[in-house]
Amino acid sequence: MRTLSQYDLTGIQPFLFGARRLRANLGASWIVHTALAVDGWLGEAAGGAGSTVLWSGGGNAVVDSPDEATARLNRLKKRDPGGDVFDL
Repeated sequence: MRTLSQYDLTGIQPFLFGARRLRANLGASWIVHTALAVDGWLGEAAGGAGSTVLWSGGGNAVVDSPDEATARLNRLKKRDPGGDVFDL
């Protein structure tokens, strides 16, 4: 059964806007954009697991996975991007 997963990074607003310097705010915003971008690490993790990033914007993303096990694998990869989580 296909599974939709939603990722939400909007809770990090204090991190994004906690610094008074514009450079720090822009850098933090870039990190969020890169994390959830279709061609970012979420997109790579999803694509590698046979999933598709359906929508990404504003600190949120929706990922379509072919089954629940793949959705769980995507969540593991999200927690440890570039880590020791392997597709079996």
